[in-house]
Amino acid sequence: MHEIGHGQFSHRFENVFQKKKKKKKERKSVQKPDLLETKKEKFDMVVDLEEGLQKNVIILGKDTEPEIHDLIKIQNYLKTKNYNALLIKQIPDIDVHSNEEKVRLWVMLSKFVVMYDTNPSGHIFEYSIVRDSTRITAILRKKNTGSTFMIGDHGILGHDFMKTFEFNQDPVEPLDDAIKWAERSSAKRAKEFNEKYHWRK
Repeated sequence: MHEIGHGQFSHRFENVFQKKKKKKKERKSVQKPDLLETKKEKFDMVVDLEEGLQKNVIILGKDTEPEIHDLIKIQNYLKTKNYNALLIKQIPDIDVHSNEEKVRLWVMLSKFVVMYDTNPSGHIFEYSIVRDSTRITAILRKKNTGSTFMIGDHGILGHDFMKTFEFNQDPVEPLDDAIKWAERSSAKRAKEFNEKYHWRK
C-alpha cells in the first residue's frame, strides 16, 4: 500500500483546512444552520448504501424443493435487469436476529419485494411483514392458484403498494410488468416524499 509522508499529509491537511476556512467565511451571511458544509458532504457517507438500496430486490416464497428452482429463476431474471436480487435463504444469518427480524431488516433494505405465492410456507407470515412495512411488493401467482386467501386482499383494502401479477406456467412471464409497476410506484413515492420533506431539496 502506498504510504503518505508526514510532509505530504501536512500539506493535504493544510489545503483542506484552508478550503474549510474559505467556505466558512463565504457562509457567514447565511442564516440557515447546517451540520455539514456542503451537499456533497451530506451524501458522501451514505452514497454506497443509497446506491445499494436502489438495486436491492428481496425475493420471498417457499424456498424448498421444488419451488426453490422457480425462486432462482426469478432471481436470475432480475439480475439480468441489473438488480441485486436476493433470496432470504442465501443471506447469512446474524446471531442476535430472529428469522422474523432478518426478514424485516432485508425487506426495509430493498427497493421493492417480489413474493412468489404458491404452496403454503413461511411466506404467509412474511406477507404480513411486508404489508406492515409498506414496502412496494409484486406478488407472482399462477392463475387460479395460491397458498391461501390470507394473501391477496390488499387491493380491496386499498394497499396500492402491493399488486398481484398472474402467470400461466412460468413465473418469469409477468416480471417485466411487475418491474415496470414497481419502478413507477417507487418513483411516485420518492417524488411525494421529496416534496414533503423540504430539507431533501
